[in-house]
Amino acid sequence: MTDASRADGDNDSSEDVRASSKSELTQEKADAAVKAPPAESPGRMVEVPEDVSHVVFALYGFQARRPEAAKQYMDQLRRLFAETQGPNQVERAHYIDSDGYHCDVLMAYWIGREEFKKWSDTASVVMWWAGLPADPASDVGFWREVMCTPKERFQHSTFIDKKAAIALLLPLVRSPHFGYTGSGRDRYAASKYDDFETPYADVPDAVVRASKGKRIRISIPDNIYFTREGQNWDSAVEADRAMWRESMEPVIGQWVEALQHEPKTTGSLSMRPCREQDLESGAEIERQSQFGFVISRRHIEHAARTHPTHLSLLKSWRAFSNDVAERARSGGIDSWVHIWVEGHILKKDELDAQYVNCHPRTGLLPYFVATEVAPDVSLCFE
Repeated sequence: MTDASRADGDNDSSEDVRASSKSELTQEKADAAVKAPPAESPGRMVEVPEDVSHVVFALYGFQARRPEAAKQYMDQLRRLFAETQGPNQVERAHYIDSDGYHCDVLMAYWIGREEFKKWSDTASVVMWWAGLPADPASDVGFWREVMCTPKERFQHSTFIDKKAAIALLLPLVRSPHFGYTGSGRDRYAASKYDDFETPYADVPDAVVRASKGKRIRISIPDNIYFTREGQNWDSAVEADRAMWRESMEPVIGQWVEALQHEPKTTGSLSMRPCREQDLESGAEIERQSQFGFVISRRHIEHAARTHPTHLSLLKSWRAFSNDVAERARSGGIDSWVHIWVEGHILKKDELDAQYVNCHPRTGLLPYFVATEVAPDVSLCFE
Protein backbone atom coordinates (compact mmCIF):
# COMPACT_ATOMS: atom_id res chain seq x y z
CA MET A 1 0.00 0.00 0.00
CA THR A 2 1.23 3.55 -0.06
CA ASP A 3 1.44 6.69 2.01
CA ALA A 4 0.25 8.60 -1.04
CA SER A 5 -3.02 6.68 -1.12
CA ARG A 6 -4.55 4.48 1.56
CA ALA A 7 -3.49 6.52 4.58
CA ASP A 8 -4.03 9.85 2.83
CA GLY A 9 -7.77 9.47 2.88
CA ASP A 10 -8.03 11.05 -0.60
CA ASN A 11 -8.31 7.85 -2.61
CA ASP A 12 -11.34 8.90 -4.61
CA SER A 13 -9.30 11.45 -6.50
CA SER A 14 -7.62 10.43 -9.75
CA GLU A 15 -5.88 13.78 -9.97
CA ASP A 16 -2.11 13.66 -10.16
CA VAL A 17 -0.97 15.79 -7.23
CA ARG A 18 2.15 17.56 -8.47
CA ALA A 19 4.51 20.03 -6.85
CA SER A 20 7.32 20.54 -9.34
CA SER A 21 7.48 24.25 -8.67
CA LYS A 22 6.45 26.75 -6.04
CA SER A 23 3.58 27.92 -8.24
CA GLU A 24 2.26 24.39 -8.62
CA LEU A 25 2.57 23.89 -4.87
CA THR A 26 0.49 27.01 -4.33
CA GLN A 27 -2.09 25.78 -6.83
CA GLU A 28 -2.27 22.43 -5.07
CA LYS A 29 -2.97 24.17 -1.78
CA ALA A 30 -5.71 26.17 -3.44
CA ASP A 31 -7.22 23.06 -5.01
CA ALA A 32 -7.07 21.23 -1.69
CA ALA A 33 -8.91 24.06 0.01
CA VAL A 34 -11.91 23.40 -2.25
CA LYS A 35 -12.23 19.99 -0.62
CA ALA A 36 -11.92 20.78 3.07
CA PRO A 37 -11.16 18.22 5.78
CA PRO A 38 -14.14 16.48 7.34
CA ALA A 39 -15.49 18.11 10.50
CA GLU A 40 -14.43 15.10 12.56
CA SER A 41 -11.31 13.68 11.00
CA PRO A 42 -10.90 9.91 11.41
CA GLY A 43 -7.14 10.14 11.03
CA ARG A 44 -4.45 10.13 13.67
CA MET A 45 -0.78 11.08 13.62
CA VAL A 46 2.05 10.77 16.09
CA GLU A 47 2.97 13.93 17.95
CA VAL A 48 6.70 14.51 18.35
CA PRO A 49 7.54 16.48 21.54
CA GLU A 50 8.44 20.14 21.15
CA ASP A 51 11.91 19.62 22.61
CA VAL A 52 12.76 16.92 20.04
CA SER A 53 14.03 18.13 16.67
CA HIS A 54 14.73 14.82 14.88
CA VAL A 55 13.65 11.21 14.86
CA VAL A 56 16.11 8.48 13.92
CA PHE A 57 15.05 5.31 12.12
CA ALA A 58 17.80 2.80 11.40
CA LEU A 59 17.63 -0.30 9.24
CA TYR A 60 20.43 -2.81 9.71
CA GLY A 61 20.41 -5.63 7.18
CA PHE A 62 22.14 -9.00 6.94
CA GLN A 63 22.09 -10.90 3.63
CA ALA A 64 23.25 -14.41 2.72
CA ARG A 65 22.36 -17.25 0.39
CA ARG A 66 21.66 -19.55 3.32
CA PRO A 67 19.16 -18.79 6.09
CA GLU A 68 20.80 -17.65 9.31
CA ALA A 69 24.30 -17.59 7.79
CA ALA A 70 24.68 -14.09 9.24
CA LYS A 71 22.89 -14.85 12.52
CA GLN A 72 25.98 -14.35 14.70
CA TYR A 73 26.35 -10.78 13.46
CA MET A 74 22.69 -9.98 14.02
CA ASP A 75 22.92 -11.38 17.55
CA GLN A 76 25.93 -9.15 18.18
CA LEU A 77 23.97 -6.08 17.10
CA ARG A 78 21.03 -7.04 19.29
CA ARG A 79 23.36 -7.11 22.27
CA LEU A 80 24.71 -3.69 21.31
CA PHE A 81 21.15 -2.37 21.07
CA ALA A 82 20.62 -3.50 24.67
CA GLU A 83 23.46 -1.33 25.93
CA THR A 84 23.06 2.11 27.49
CA GLN A 85 21.74 4.70 25.01
CA GLY A 86 20.39 1.92 22.81
CA PRO A 87 17.25 2.47 20.73
CA ASN A 88 13.86 3.18 22.26
CA GLN A 89 12.28 0.49 20.09
CA VAL A 90 13.71 -2.51 18.19
CA GLU A 91 11.84 -4.73 15.73
CA ARG A 92 12.79 -7.60 13.46
CA ALA A 93 11.79 -8.76 9.96
CA HIS A 94 12.83 -11.06 7.13
CA TYR A 95 12.49 -11.19 3.34
CA ILE A 96 14.03 -12.94 0.36
CA ASP A 97 15.27 -10.47 -2.23
CA SER A 98 15.03 -10.72 -6.02
CA ASP A 99 18.49 -12.34 -6.16
CA GLY A 100 17.44 -15.10 -3.80
CA TYR A 101 19.31 -13.84 -0.76
CA HIS A 102 17.81 -14.37 2.69
CA CYS A 103 17.74 -10.97 4.35
CA ASP A 104 17.27 -10.32 8.05
CA VAL A 105 16.52 -6.77 9.17
CA LEU A 106 16.63 -5.10 12.55
CA MET A 107 14.64 -1.86 12.71
CA ALA A 108 15.48 0.62 15.47
CA TYR A 109 14.01 3.96 16.59
CA TRP A 110 15.55 6.73 18.63
CA ILE A 111 13.54 9.75 19.71
CA GLY A 112 16.18 12.42 19.27
CA ARG A 113 19.37 12.75 17.25
CA GLU A 114 21.57 13.23 20.30
CA GLU A 115 20.37 9.96 21.84
CA PHE A 116 21.30 8.06 18.69
CA LYS A 117 24.72 9.70 18.50
CA LYS A 118 25.53 8.68 22.08
CA TRP A 119 24.93 5.06 21.09
CA SER A 120 26.57 5.14 17.66
CA ASP A 121 29.72 6.81 19.04
CA THR A 122 30.35 4.17 21.70
CA ALA A 123 33.55 2.20 21.13
CA SER A 124 31.78 -1.16 21.02
CA VAL A 125 29.39 -0.02 18.28
CA VAL A 126 32.15 1.58 16.20
CA MET A 127 34.31 -1.54 16.54
CA TRP A 128 31.44 -3.86 15.60
CA TRP A 129 30.64 -2.03 12.37
CA ALA A 130 34.32 -1.64 11.44
CA GLY A 131 34.92 -5.33 12.12
CA LEU A 132 32.25 -6.70 9.79
CA PRO A 133 34.04 -8.85 7.19
CA ALA A 134 34.13 -7.69 3.57
CA ASP A 135 35.18 -11.05 2.15
CA PRO A 136 34.56 -11.21 -1.62
CA ALA A 137 34.55 -15.02 -1.42
CA SER A 138 31.64 -14.92 1.04
CA ASP A 139 27.98 -14.36 0.18
CA VAL A 140 27.35 -12.74 3.56
CA GLY A 141 26.79 -8.99 3.34
CA PHE A 142 25.74 -6.20 5.67
CA TRP A 143 24.09 -2.83 5.23
CA ARG A 144 22.79 0.08 7.23
CA GLU A 145 20.37 2.77 6.15
CA VAL A 146 20.11 5.29 8.97
CA MET A 147 17.70 8.19 8.67
CA CYS A 148 18.05 11.26 10.87
CA THR A 149 14.91 13.16 9.92
CA PRO A 150 13.73 16.58 11.13
CA LYS A 151 10.26 16.15 12.57
CA GLU A 152 8.90 18.66 10.05
CA ARG A 153 9.60 16.12 7.29
CA PHE A 154 8.43 13.01 9.12
CA GLN A 155 4.97 11.60 9.74
CA HIS A 156 3.27 8.46 11.07
CA SER A 157 -0.43 8.16 10.28
CA THR A 158 -3.26 5.68 10.76
CA PHE A 159 -7.03 5.63 10.79
CA ILE A 160 -7.60 3.89 14.11
CA ASP A 161 -6.47 4.36 17.68
CA LYS A 162 -3.96 1.52 17.47
CA LYS A 163 -0.21 1.85 17.87
CA ALA A 164 2.70 0.38 15.92
CA ALA A 165 6.33 1.28 15.14
CA ILE A 166 7.21 4.77 16.37
CA ALA A 167 3.66 5.26 17.67
CA LEU A 168 4.55 2.82 20.44
CA LEU A 169 6.82 5.59 21.74
CA LEU A 170 4.80 8.74 21.03
CA PRO A 171 1.19 9.87 21.49
CA LEU A 172 -1.32 9.45 18.66
CA VAL A 173 -3.50 12.52 18.18
CA ARG A 174 -6.31 13.35 15.79
CA SER A 175 -5.25 15.26 12.70
CA PRO A 176 -7.27 17.39 10.25
CA HIS A 177 -5.02 16.26 7.38
CA PHE A 178 -7.18 13.41 6.10
CA GLY A 179 -10.00 13.07 3.62
CA TYR A 180 -9.14 15.71 1.01
CA THR A 181 -6.90 15.96 -2.02
CA GLY A 182 -3.36 16.69 -0.93
CA SER A 183 -3.93 15.72 2.69
CA GLY A 184 -1.03 13.28 2.69
CA ARG A 185 1.44 15.98 1.72
CA ASP A 186 -0.05 18.38 4.28
CA ARG A 187 0.87 15.98 7.07
CA TYR A 188 4.47 17.11 6.70
CA ALA A 189 4.80 20.43 8.53
CA ALA A 190 7.55 21.45 6.10
CA SER A 191 5.08 21.34 3.19
CA LYS A 192 4.11 24.90 4.10
CA TYR A 193 7.45 26.13 2.73
CA ASP A 194 9.10 23.21 0.90
CA ASP A 195 7.90 21.62 -2.35
CA PHE A 196 10.04 18.50 -1.73
CA GLU A 197 11.14 18.53 -5.35
CA THR A 198 13.95 16.32 -6.61
CA PRO A 199 16.69 17.45 -9.01
CA TYR A 200 15.87 14.32 -11.05
CA ALA A 201 13.07 14.35 -13.61
CA ASP A 202 13.05 10.57 -13.58
CA VAL A 203 14.71 7.64 -11.83
CA PRO A 204 18.28 7.40 -13.14
CA ASP A 205 19.35 4.23 -14.91
CA ALA A 206 20.49 1.52 -12.51
CA VAL A 207 24.15 0.52 -12.68
CA VAL A 208 25.84 -2.70 -11.61
CA ARG A 209 28.75 -1.84 -9.35
CA ALA A 210 31.61 -4.06 -8.24
CA SER A 211 30.50 -4.14 -4.61
CA LYS A 212 31.74 -7.48 -3.27
CA GLY A 213 34.71 -7.12 -0.94
CA LYS A 214 34.03 -3.40 -0.54
CA ARG A 215 32.45 -0.91 1.82
CA ILE A 216 30.40 1.54 -0.21
CA ARG A 217 28.48 4.64 0.81
CA ILE A 218 25.74 6.02 -1.42
CA SER A 219 25.19 9.79 -1.44
CA ILE A 220 21.59 10.70 -2.17
CA PRO A 221 20.11 13.87 -3.70
CA ASP A 222 17.72 16.07 -1.76
CA ASN A 223 14.14 14.96 -1.15
CA ILE A 224 14.44 11.21 -1.47
CA TYR A 225 11.24 9.76 -0.02
CA PHE A 226 11.31 6.77 2.32
CA THR A 227 8.21 4.94 3.48
CA ARG A 228 7.46 2.19 5.92
CA GLU A 229 3.98 0.83 5.37
CA GLY A 230 2.59 -1.67 7.82
CA GLN A 231 -0.34 -4.07 8.03
CA ASN A 232 -1.28 -5.94 11.20
CA TRP A 233 -4.09 -8.49 11.28
CA ASP A 234 -3.64 -10.10 14.70
CA SER A 235 -6.88 -8.56 16.00
CA ALA A 236 -9.03 -9.77 13.09
CA VAL A 237 -11.45 -12.68 13.45
CA GLU A 238 -10.79 -15.72 11.28
CA ALA A 239 -13.36 -14.76 8.64
CA ASP A 240 -11.69 -11.39 8.17
CA ARG A 241 -8.24 -12.96 8.13
CA ALA A 242 -9.33 -15.35 5.40
CA MET A 243 -10.77 -12.49 3.37
CA TRP A 244 -7.55 -10.52 3.89
CA ARG A 245 -5.49 -13.42 2.56
CA GLU A 246 -7.78 -13.94 -0.42
CA SER A 247 -8.63 -10.40 -1.47
CA MET A 248 -5.85 -8.14 -0.17
CA GLU A 249 -2.56 -10.03 -0.09
CA PRO A 250 -2.56 -10.76 -3.87
CA VAL A 251 -3.17 -7.13 -4.88
CA ILE A 252 -0.65 -5.81 -2.35
CA GLY A 253 1.83 -8.26 -3.86
CA GLN A 254 1.11 -7.00 -7.38
CA TRP A 255 1.69 -3.39 -6.32
CA VAL A 256 4.91 -4.31 -4.54
CA GLU A 257 6.12 -6.14 -7.66
CA ALA A 258 5.42 -3.03 -9.72
CA LEU A 259 7.48 -0.96 -7.30
CA GLN A 260 10.30 -3.51 -7.46
CA HIS A 261 10.42 -3.89 -11.23
CA GLU A 262 9.09 -0.62 -12.72
CA PRO A 263 11.28 2.21 -11.41
CA LYS A 264 10.60 4.46 -14.39
CA THR A 265 6.82 4.36 -13.97
CA THR A 266 6.66 4.35 -10.16
CA GLY A 267 9.74 6.30 -9.09
CA SER A 268 10.75 3.41 -6.84
CA LEU A 269 14.44 2.87 -6.11
CA SER A 270 14.21 0.04 -3.59
CA MET A 271 11.29 -1.93 -2.19
CA ARG A 272 11.58 -4.60 0.49
CA PRO A 273 8.41 -6.53 1.40
CA CYS A 274 9.11 -7.94 4.86
CA ARG A 275 7.32 -10.36 7.14
CA GLU A 276 7.84 -9.23 10.69
CA GLN A 277 9.13 -11.57 13.37
CA ASP A 278 9.30 -11.96 17.12
CA LEU A 279 12.45 -10.15 18.21
CA GLU A 280 13.72 -12.97 20.41
CA SER A 281 12.74 -16.17 18.59
CA GLY A 282 12.50 -15.03 14.99
CA ALA A 283 9.07 -16.68 14.66
CA GLU A 284 6.71 -14.99 12.21
CA ILE A 285 4.08 -12.68 13.68
CA GLU A 286 0.87 -11.45 12.09
CA ARG A 287 2.34 -8.23 10.80
CA GLN A 288 4.20 -7.13 7.69
CA SER A 289 5.96 -4.00 6.51
CA GLN A 290 7.12 -2.71 3.16
CA PHE A 291 10.24 -0.54 3.24
CA GLY A 292 10.77 1.62 0.19
CA PHE A 293 12.92 4.43 -1.18
CA VAL A 294 11.37 6.57 -3.94
CA ILE A 295 13.03 9.31 -5.99
CA SER A 296 10.51 11.85 -4.64
CA ARG A 297 7.14 12.22 -2.98
CA ARG A 298 5.70 13.56 -6.23
CA HIS A 299 6.63 10.42 -8.14
CA ILE A 300 4.87 8.05 -5.75
CA GLU A 301 1.82 10.32 -5.59
CA HIS A 302 1.53 10.09 -9.35
CA ALA A 303 2.03 6.31 -9.41
CA ALA A 304 -0.52 5.76 -6.66
CA ARG A 305 -3.17 7.60 -8.66
CA THR A 306 -2.42 6.17 -12.09
CA HIS A 307 -0.79 2.73 -11.93
CA PRO A 308 -3.29 -0.08 -12.66
CA THR A 309 -2.02 -2.33 -9.87
CA HIS A 310 -2.49 0.38 -7.27
CA LEU A 311 -5.94 1.31 -8.53
CA SER A 312 -6.86 -2.37 -8.21
CA LEU A 313 -5.45 -2.39 -4.68
CA LEU A 314 -7.60 0.60 -3.72
CA LYS A 315 -10.72 -1.04 -5.13
CA SER A 316 -10.03 -4.23 -3.18
CA TRP A 317 -9.31 -2.27 -0.02
CA ARG A 318 -12.60 -0.38 -0.17
CA ALA A 319 -14.53 -3.61 -0.62
CA PHE A 320 -12.62 -5.33 2.19
CA SER A 321 -12.99 -2.47 4.68
CA ASN A 322 -16.70 -2.07 3.89
CA ASP A 323 -17.31 -5.79 4.43
CA VAL A 324 -15.43 -5.78 7.74
CA ALA A 325 -17.33 -2.70 8.92
CA GLU A 326 -20.68 -4.19 7.95
CA ARG A 327 -20.02 -7.43 9.83
CA ALA A 328 -18.90 -5.44 12.85
CA ARG A 329 -22.11 -3.39 12.79
CA SER A 330 -24.45 -6.33 12.28
CA GLY A 331 -22.75 -8.83 14.57
CA GLY A 332 -21.15 -6.65 17.20
CA ILE A 333 -17.75 -8.13 16.30
CA ASP A 334 -14.61 -6.26 17.32
CA SER A 335 -12.39 -7.12 14.36
CA TRP A 336 -10.01 -4.98 12.38
CA VAL A 337 -6.83 -4.89 10.33
CA HIS A 338 -4.46 -2.12 11.35
CA ILE A 339 -3.00 -0.16 8.41
CA TRP A 340 -0.40 2.50 9.10
CA VAL A 341 2.26 4.49 7.29
CA GLU A 342 5.48 6.30 8.16
CA GLY A 343 7.15 8.71 5.77
CA HIS A 344 10.51 10.49 5.72
CA ILE A 345 11.47 13.19 3.21
CA LEU A 346 15.25 13.24 3.33
CA LYS A 347 17.81 15.85 2.38
CA LYS A 348 21.19 14.68 1.11
CA ASP A 349 22.90 14.75 4.52
CA GLU A 350 20.11 12.97 6.43
CA LEU A 351 20.62 9.39 5.24
CA ASP A 352 23.68 7.27 5.91
CA ALA A 353 23.47 4.37 3.44
CA GLN A 354 26.43 2.00 3.65
CA TYR A 355 26.83 -1.47 2.17
CA VAL A 356 29.52 -3.96 3.23
CA ASN A 357 30.23 -6.88 0.85
CA CYS A 358 26.67 -6.69 -0.50
CA HIS A 359 25.57 -7.88 -3.91
CA PRO A 360 25.24 -5.00 -6.40
CA ARG A 361 21.44 -4.82 -6.42
CA THR A 362 21.13 -4.24 -2.68
CA GLY A 363 19.15 -1.20 -1.58
CA LEU A 364 20.42 2.04 -3.14
CA LEU A 365 23.67 0.54 -4.48
CA PRO A 366 22.53 0.80 -8.14
CA TYR A 367 21.92 4.56 -7.92
CA PHE A 368 23.57 7.94 -7.38
CA VAL A 369 27.16 8.60 -6.28
CA ALA A 370 29.02 5.67 -4.73
CA THR A 371 32.16 6.11 -2.63
CA GLU A 372 34.36 3.40 -1.18
CA VAL A 373 34.87 4.20 2.50
CA ALA A 374 37.08 3.09 5.38
CA PRO A 375 35.71 0.67 7.99
CA ASP A 376 35.68 3.35 10.70
CA VAL A 377 34.13 6.16 8.67
CA SER A 378 31.68 8.33 10.61
CA LEU A 379 28.02 8.54 9.74
CA CYS A 380 27.43 11.13 7.04
CA PHE A 381 25.19 13.38 9.16
CA GLU A 382 27.59 13.74 12.09
